[in-house]
Amino acid sequence: MEFSGRKFGWQAARRGAIFLLLVFGVPLALYAADKINDPETDVTLTEAIRLTTATPLGFYGYLLLLLSLVRPVWKRMKSLSLPGCLGLIVPFMMFADLPYFVAAHSTGIFGVSIGDPDGYLPPYFMTAVASIVAMTVAHPPPADQGGARRFGFIGTGAVVLAVLILLGTAYIVGMANWLHFVQSLGPEEAPHPLFVPMLLSSAWVPILSPYVCAGFVGLVAWCVVLSRRRA
Repeated sequence: MEFSGRKFGWQAARRGAIFLLLVFGVPLALYAADKINDPETDVTLTEAIRLTTATPLGFYGYLLLLLSLVRPVWKRMKSLSLPGCLGLIVPFMMFADLPYFVAAHSTGIFGVSIGDPDGYLPPYFMTAVASIVAMTVAHPPPADQGGARRFGFIGTGAVVLAVLILLGTAYIVGMANWLHFVQSLGPEEAPHPLFVPMLLSSAWVPILSPYVCAGFVGLVAWCVVLSRRRA
């Protein structure tokens, strides 16, 4: 049975709504109830939301959201006559912005994104949401037309940029772990000669990531237009 874009969109929206309700809705309701009960309370809205975003509740809630999207995105890509594994770019990109939704080491309700130079916006998460929208509105190919081949170099370019995004994320995470290891060594232990140049080069990842993500979204949008034009 075909897994329509409408059905996929509703399933993704329900999962997102449940996540928002649990992670943000519950602390907001508790904050409002506390304000009604005691208007002079010193608890701030930020402190209330951090009850989830700065605790394991938010961490595990976000991971459950990612895992819950694996099956729908796989089925939707198969329904579009595309490899189901390509749909996994959505949970992978969302996982890349996990530090943004874990505020344990920040003073606000959100953490820091490794894909933004300032850390204020989650480009990988926004790219994943844009991909979900694209998968929702795209049309499957006619019966006499191939799947992936219909997008030509546009689809190939989107896959290449997706791989670059994942490789960049893996690189910066690997360098962060290496930095942590080097810092744990004693002052007499010299790091590997490649450590400093690789650490400096990793600084380009958050600088280039927003542009790579924007290019990926643009190519995916072009693929959606092609799918609807030929459907």
